[in-house]
Amino acid sequence: MIRIKKIVNSIILCLSMMLFSSGCSAALKSEMVSYSRKNFGDANCISYSYTEEKSTAVMEDKQYGFTYTVTSSIDDFNLDGSSFFKYENKYSDFFDKYTRYIMGTQMFGEMLDEYNAEVKFDSAKCVFLKISDTENAVSAAGKLSEIIKDTDTRKYIIGENFVIYISDKNDNPAGEYSLDDSCYSSPEEAEINWILQSAASSIYNLNEYEGSMPDADKFEYMYSEYMDSSDIPGRTAEGYSMRIDDTPESLAHTLVVHFKYKKREWIVADCLGESSYLYVYCLTDK
Repeated sequence: MIRIKKIVNSIILCLSMMLFSSGCSAALKSEMVSYSRKNFGDANCISYSYTEEKSTAVMEDKQYGFTYTVTSSIDDFNLDGSSFFKYENKYSDFFDKYTRYIMGTQMFGEMLDEYNAEVKFDSAKCVFLKISDTENAVSAAGKLSEIIKDTDTRKYIIGENFVIYISDKNDNPAGEYSLDDSCYSSPEEAEINWILQSAASSIYNLNEYEGSMPDADKFEYMYSEYMDSSDIPGRTAEGYSMRIDDTPESLAHTLVVHFKYKKREWIVADCLGESSYLYVYCLTDK
């Protein structure tokens, strides 16, 4: 039923976009300025170029003085290799320029020197922190969090569920730190949290709770164990996809997390089920 609804909604969306796509062209200067101010704050347009297929506005942030670009382009909507219609799409490099401004502050530079650290922001709500001594993981992440809170005056990062992923200089995980609640998770805790979050999508895909995505925050963690993937309850060795980094050795030592949801006991395993989702299975009779 859910898949049928998704197909119908996709068809409606396509028809709607086709209806409004005829004669579309790149955004005019006034539209670009309005879009920029609405999404990124007060700014002046210092240059603008236009063709029917693409327009570009260079904006100067009034508060901080850095410049960024807003682009409007006419793109093709493709499905199964065929182009159905054209639509107007706006995008900007504001996030990159804004985080560069934060990284250019004096206290940010002092933090990098203190912990011999490297920092990279990602628009997918991630901050990557590399440090030489992982014993300082919590204090380094806490210092970085405070700097971001002091400099992120637009609240473009804080309040958006950004997570600091900590590692050593060889990319070995050293834990995670939530910017919003200043909570540190060890690498083991972080892996379990990620698997439980993924379990919500897996349960939804099974149509167990039709109509809404389960809230992973309501999952009650019980315990974890390692099993051969072919020995996991309800799962055999046949008929399942493998991820690129799955190996016979890794599948023989698969992390299985037990949790409770709606008074029923579930397991989620760090391997694929019959689709591209992690394998989940309900151990409690309905």
